[in-house]
Amino acid sequence: MIRKILQIVPFLAVLGLAVPVSALDVPLTYTRCDQGTEESLARESIYLADNGQLPPGEWKLPSLVSKAPLYALVKLAGQDRLMVFDQAKPEDSFYNRVYFDANGNRDLTDDSVISGSVERTGPLTEAEFSPIDLTITVDGKQLNYSMVPEATRFSPGAIIGFALRVLSADIDRPMIRLRANCAYVGEFDLDGRHYRVTLLDENVNGRFDDHLKVLPPSPDDTQVSSSGDSISIKVATDGAAIRTYQALGDLLVLDRTLFEVSLRVGEGKMTLSPYGGEIASARLPEGFETLTLYTDEANPKGVMMYRPAQTIPLPCGSYRLLQYDLFRDDEQGDRWTLSAAGAKDSAPFIAAKGGETALVCGEPFSPVVTVHGGTLKRSFFGGTSAQLDMVTKGTGNEEVTDVSHASGHNTRLPLSELDPGSPREPRYKVTKSDGEIVSEGAFRYG
Repeated sequence: MIRKILQIVPFLAVLGLAVPVSALDVPLTYTRCDQGTEESLARESIYLADNGQLPPGEWKLPSLVSKAPLYALVKLAGQDRLMVFDQAKPEDSFYNRVYFDANGNRDLTDDSVISGSVERTGPLTEAEFSPIDLTITVDGKQLNYSMVPEATRFSPGAIIGFALRVLSADIDRPMIRLRANCAYVGEFDLDGRHYRVTLLDENVNGRFDDHLKVLPPSPDDTQVSSSGDSISIKVATDGAAIRTYQALGDLLVLDRTLFEVSLRVGEGKMTLSPYGGEIASARLPEGFETLTLYTDEANPKGVMMYRPAQTIPLPCGSYRLLQYDLFRDDEQGDRWTLSAAGAKDSAPFIAAKGGETALVCGEPFSPVVTVHGGTLKRSFFGGTSAQLDMVTKGTGNEEVTDVSHASGHNTRLPLSELDPGSPREPRYKVTKSDGEIVSEGAFRYG
């Protein structure tokens, strides 16, 4: 290993890339994501499969009140545990009680009852429950874990409901979800900067170390999507106002230094080891907050980047863009964020040994308007109609997924009336070849 590092150092020095002298061990600390903590930013929840039937097996249940309780199996650290959504009283209009096999003994009568609160806003009924705190076994270690169950039901009115049920018979079926309520946090110093790292269990399986997997695209997908856990890295002195997350990868670029990432959550440790393989030099557009690439192979590996330099080291190979985040300040000093996802039909990015390859993506951005489905449709009221779709694309054909007014109160850029955290919706105008206006209006988000 020493000989290999000595051989590669001169090449790295020629490229002007940083070479750390040793691995960094980052202690990880378990923390609950309760309101008021730095890790309390809401994350997406996962849907739990429910068929209204008790799963096969021997289970000991309390007496249930609901005429239609919901049952779901939750797999934590490889072990299935039963969760039951019930009501406290027969007259309750929605689920407000949860039973969960927290100790994993298939007996739900010896575990705490989880109470919930129900709110109804228009056709939407929502129930959120108190956190469930338990202990799970990960890699032979007993670890704390916390999660929050949720339940929702959409109940449209009679006329709209009839139309929607023609499209889907399950439109008003209750949906149950689960959200992790904990994270692992660590801090470390590198090149004069103090970093803070946060690991989140996105798929709520108790592990925190599931690396990104690129999902097979469906025919209608235009963006690259991935599954797995996520990581947030930021300079600790920046505060908690804006936090970005990216899919957990195998490699990490900080400024101009390349690390291999090893996670041992059971031991409470993340290790960043200097990459010792063959590398190429890549040139990036300026000013990324985060950027994630993945290798263009059967079992992709992810390369995470946080505030990368314009020239960075990459292992030789072929890559595709997964996502990036940009921060920009307007003329009044307000901060805006932009997020983008790679397009499934984008060309791969080749990093070749001994050369410097430019990654094409980012600014300038261009709006692209298409007719939904590609054709005009005959209108029910006569004539023809078309649904216009608009996306914003970067120079690498990637699609902008979000633009947000993140902080400040002085911007002069117009904001959306429906969503004050977003720019005002763009307007469109359709004209004939002679300039006559056929239709005009504004796009809607979503």
